[in-house]
Amino acid sequence: MNHDDDDAQVDGEVAYHAARMSAQPWLQQGMAPWHMWGNTQRITVPIETTGATRAGVTNQLIKINYKRPETWHWLFSARLISGPANTPTFFSRLFVHWELTVGLGRSAVLMHFGSETGDFGQQGFDDYTFQWGPVLDRFPRGAQIWSTEALSPSKSFQGDGPSAFGEGVNQIVAEDLQLQVQIVGLTVPANVAAAGQNAVVEVSALFAPKTHIRPDWLQLDVPIEAQFPGSEVGGR
Repeated sequence: MNHDDDDAQVDGEVAYHAARMSAQPWLQQGMAPWHMWGNTQRITVPIETTGATRAGVTNQLIKINYKRPETWHWLFSARLISGPANTPTFFSRLFVHWELTVGLGRSAVLMHFGSETGDFGQQGFDDYTFQWGPVLDRFPRGAQIWSTEALSPSKSFQGDGPSAFGEGVNQIVAEDLQLQVQIVGLTVPANVAAAGQNAVVEVSALFAPKTHIRPDWLQLDVPIEAQFPGSEVGGR
């Protein structure tokens, strides 16, 4: 057996497949498989008043069905686009709650802001707060908060009062992910310049797997379009 000829044959096939990879065959399907892994939205939210029921606005940003377990990293960003000034000596706040649901196998975990029973509050997966006033009453257009890490809840729950935060988290395991953002604007009724007005917040979320080795790529005895289809064997 001529091993040199065998090696040359293998080398030639590798070079051929490498050249074909540059054509990005997943584009034949209309969009890249990571098309749904990032999203930016501009959300209009009313400035509500304390003492009233707080509705806010909740939108879905990300929905990923990856079809296999993976470790994920993320980037969240919130930027103020427009909003009202305050009546002098008063202030307003915008709360941005990042609410994440992850699933793997037969389990799902919800990390949402709020309370199921009304007895105690619960932090979201991540939470931002913007405040303007009482010293500077104009709206801080362009102010931005971004993060690639969240804080877990404390490992010691205190039912009679707020618990401290736990540890920093910069990766999470999941097969499927769904991210929604809840934004609430809040001030006091006496802040007549801001109460009842709208603010616009631009929110962005980007997810990426820590290791992106696709099972499609291990199908060595199929046409190149089947080996690199960009659909993760049916997953997006």
